[in-house]
Amino acid sequence: MLAHTSQAAAPETDSAAVVALYGHYTLATAEKYRGGLTSVDQIRAKFGAGLSLFSDRFNLGPETWASPRYRLQSHPVAATEGEVEPGRWSYFFGYGMERKSIDILEIRQPKPHPETRQYHLEVISDNEVWLLYDGWLLRFKRKAAVAK
Repeated sequence: MLAHTSQAAAPETDSAAVVALYGHYTLATAEKYRGGLTSVDQIRAKFGAGLSLFSDRFNLGPETWASPRYRLQSHPVAATEGEVEPGRWSYFFGYGMERKSIDILEIRQPKPHPETRQYHLEVISDNEVWLLYDGWLLRFKRKAAVAK
């Protein structure tokens, strides 16, 4: 989806690639891929309302941030058998194996401080993003209407 980018050259909040992702997403599926303490009921309660990505607002579950900072990066997938990537994306657990690169949307609170939370979403397409959360693969799909 993206050309391979380094951290220094990563598209920022107002880039066309990031703007193309703006919209509302619903939780399409939640699939357990490894151990974790969160139950499926807790996943639905926390993330069932979906995800919103906009320049002036980020919302995921109970968290809403005004003026979030976005950065989009592309990480090449290791082509050598036995080579392990440093990031543990869904590819590591056997999901999205057909990809040549893993595109990550990093979302941070606007004012960094030691307790700043951040999220990393895998961008599958302009209409689908994935989140790995406590042993769950959460697949979010864009709602048909893109309105605030």
